[in-house]
Amino acid sequence: MEVRCEKFRSSTRSWEELIEEARAFATSKGRDRLINISVAAAGGSDAFGFGAQGTIFVWYWESPPRNVPLPGSGALEGRAMRPTHTLALTACAAMLYAILSLDAAQSGTTVNDDLLLGTWQLNVTRSTYVPGPGPVSEMRTYKRGPNGVEGMIERRFADGRSERIEYVAEYDRVYPVSGTEAYDHILLKRLDERTAQAVLSHAGRVYGVARRVVTPSGTRMTITLNRETSSGSKVINTAVYEKVAP
Repeated sequence: MEVRCEKFRSSTRSWEELIEEARAFATSKGRDRLINISVAAAGGSDAFGFGAQGTIFVWYWESPPRNVPLPGSGALEGRAMRPTHTLALTACAAMLYAILSLDAAQSGTTVNDDLLLGTWQLNVTRSTYVPGPGPVSEMRTYKRGPNGVEGMIERRFADGRSERIEYVAEYDRVYPVSGTEAYDHILLKRLDERTAQAVLSHAGRVYGVARRVVTPSGTRMTITLNRETSSGSKVINTAVYEKVAP
C-alpha cells in the first residue's frame, strides 16, 4: 500500500478553476483513500507579470487502507472500523483556508477600487508624450460591473483620428481589449492601495507597461506608459487626469 500525490498547478488559471479540478479528483478517490490536501505558491513572475504560481497537492492512498484496530482495543483482527468524516473535513477546511488566504494576497481584491471608479478627464497641459504627439482630448470611465472593473477610454487626436477602447478586467488575469489596433489584451496587477500596473500585449507579445497612481484624495490620477518600438526607440507617455465625476 503506497501513498500517492496528485499535483494541480497553474499560473494562468484562476484559483476557482484550480480548486474545482482538485475537488473533482479528491472526490473520485473517496474519503477512505484521501490523506490530505495542501496548497503552496512559488515565487517569481513571468513576462506578463503573473504573481506566484499556485499548486494544490492531493495526497491519497493507492488503494483503500486496511482497518487495523488499536492495540489493546479487544477488536478482532481485520474487523472493519466505523468510517469517520474527521480527516476529510480537516483536509477540506485546511485547503479552503489556505486558498482563500493566498487568493486574497495574490489578487488584492480585499482592497476596493473606490478611488479609481468614476470619470476622468485628461489634463493636456500637465501631460507629456515622448516622442509624441499625444491626444488632444481623452476621457476615461471606470465602473464596477458584475464581472470586474469596466474600463472605457475615449480619445481624439489632432489628425482627426479617434479611439474608443473598452475592457472588463480583474487583477492578476489576462483579459481581452477592444477598440484599438495597438494591443488586444490587458493584465492588471495591484501594487498597493493606490497603485496598479497594466501589461498591454498584442498577439501574445508585450506592447507596453503602464503604471497607474491615484492621489490619496482620489481627485488626480497619473498613468505612465513605457514601451519600446520595433525600431528600438523608447516611448514614455505620462498622462495626468482629473476626476470630473464620481
